[in-house]
Amino acid sequence: MGILAALINAVTLIVIAIAITWEAIQRFQHPEPVQPFVMFLAAGIGIAINLYIGFGLQKESHSLNVRAATLHVFSDVIASIGVIVAGVIILLTGWTVVDPLLSVAIAVLIAVGAWSILRETTDILLESVPRDISLTNLVEDMQHIEGVQDVHDLHVWCIASGMYALSCHVLINDLPPSGSSPILQSLTTMLNEKYHIGHATIQFECGDHREACCEIDGLYCRMESAKEKQNGHNHEHSVIPLDT
Repeated sequence: MGILAALINAVTLIVIAIAITWEAIQRFQHPEPVQPFVMFLAAGIGIAINLYIGFGLQKESHSLNVRAATLHVFSDVIASIGVIVAGVIILLTGWTVVDPLLSVAIAVLIAVGAWSILRETTDILLESVPRDISLTNLVEDMQHIEGVQDVHDLHVWCIASGMYALSCHVLINDLPPSGSSPILQSLTTMLNEKYHIGHATIQFECGDHREACCEIDGLYCRMESAKEKQNGHNHEHSVIPLDT
């Protein structure tokens, strides 16, 4: 729910940025008189309230949802500061076009921040590989662990902001659970310390298991080929001579 809320917040910010840009375009085409002192009052109240909320939210900045809300609040602060700057310029020079110009700048700033949140939430919902993790390097590091022969059916994704998960099959020698425990400990320690993967589900396999279950095509296990082999094997042994 937190990720969905962050997604909605990011989309809302982008919609707001588009609305501000559209209003700015209308102001370019049809300039309207601006009252600087009203702008100062409204912007000052907005800055005070949003700063109070924003600094309170920063204490929980590890949450993507809170980060999106914090971005929303500080975007309002920046917009209010822009309003004050525009009001000062209008008051001193009478140059009213500065109002839509600053509005466009604020809209761009809001959209850029919202886009980063939108991209991160989309990656999480699509279970994409985190952008700071290279699967090629990760597989190589896993294969360097003593006792690991091969890695396949690897999937790395993000459950929530900064919470990474992994599942894979690891080929090792035919060992009892007590013998494979040090390999598992070495893998989980390396994954946690180097890649910050705190949730790893690792299935150990020996060579006989892999040959019986599937064929490895690159990084993935082709279960279809194994099933076809199994069906063909069964058909060969199911033929009954007619003379019986």
